[in-house]
Amino acid sequence: MQTSNFRKKLIEVRQAKGLTQDDVAEQCNISSRTIQRIESGEVQPRSSTIKIISEALGFDFFETSNTGSDVENLNQSSKMKGHTPLWYIKDLFNLKTNTMRKISILTTLGITIGIALFLFRLDTNAQINSKQENVSLAENESFITSVEKKGKIQVVFSNELTFDDLISIKRRMDSKGITINFKKVEFDEFNHLSAIEYEVDCNDGYAGSYSVSNLDSSNENKKIGFYRDYSENASSPFGLGPLKRIIVIDAGHGGVDPGNSNGAINEKEIVLNMANKIKELFKRPDIEIILTRDSDKFMALNDRVNFINNLNPEYVISLHVNLGKNESNKGFDVLFSDKNKFNEKSKRLAAEITKSLQKVNASNGMNNAGLFILKNVNSPAVLIELGYLSNPEDKAMLTSAEGQNQIAKRIVEVLK
Repeated sequence: MQTSNFRKKLIEVRQAKGLTQDDVAEQCNISSRTIQRIESGEVQPRSSTIKIISEALGFDFFETSNTGSDVENLNQSSKMKGHTPLWYIKDLFNLKTNTMRKISILTTLGITIGIALFLFRLDTNAQINSKQENVSLAENESFITSVEKKGKIQVVFSNELTFDDLISIKRRMDSKGITINFKKVEFDEFNHLSAIEYEVDCNDGYAGSYSVSNLDSSNENKKIGFYRDYSENASSPFGLGPLKRIIVIDAGHGGVDPGNSNGAINEKEIVLNMANKIKELFKRPDIEIILTRDSDKFMALNDRVNFINNLNPEYVISLHVNLGKNESNKGFDVLFSDKNKFNEKSKRLAAEITKSLQKVNASNGMNNAGLFILKNVNSPAVLIELGYLSNPEDKAMLTSAEGQNQIAKRIVEVLK
């Protein structure tokens, strides 16, 4: 089999079965990287690897082989080509050979089928008895967790998405009680999404459909998708089609976690004031600023990441304040993570913020940091250490209304 033919056929079969590259790798007991390299044409798979993938996917890739002596020889001796499944079934009931082994197999098979039928009957009766309870499951208050019902979920379909990304989105929304049906999808020559028609059902009365045929660079500033806002005071609980772009401002620490302190001054209060100031100053009808916290409450890192990823934001900016060993430490730091999925965009955002904040304070540069929130959010992200509470000049700027305004304006200048 020619490698290019196998690669194309593998992609077709995998997508037809609704499998991701990770799913195929798990079924074949080989690495995801191997599947990726095969599909991209980086490596030429061995005949033994093709056989493993054939057996795992239930599709004989050798059927389409016209070239390659190695493949032809393998086809001659392969167990897949030796006997049909019907031959094995007939041989199982031929007790003239391997009698005791076949009796053991048939006995075990009979017991297994008997138990399965018994359990099936019990399950059927249970379903009949509980039919009235299950019929309205989608409307049950416990179907979607209280955390999800208080927050906002937003999904964006962009040209950066692949087939595997769409499968992942569908599964993630299923787990949240939201059903997505892709009526039509098209991909460009780089296997990136170029057109989509989709239906969304939140299973609580909110549903709709939308389609777009030009998801390319000309629409990179236009967000297409849907959102469901479970907040009690939500002015618009559901929407789909063109969406507002979202920027998340994460005020670090909060509640029982004060962060760095200098006397009665706490980091958690400074960054919350700064986050609220940024939201107040930012005015664009097509972009919405959302805060991870708008009051003095504790929020664990995992909860912050889940909250942010549910929103699918354009950018994430996490605000913090430093504390040095002595008063000489001064200035701001901008951090990013090279483990972030959008590493290059994160670097560009960090560079722009650094350039803007230099107008009001000294810069300590931009640096790579393996911080949890920077690594795990699915959006371009930076963390800003706004200054040092241990430095008198920085402290005065961070705690005064005028200083906070200057810093907030410089950040808003970049976001606009």
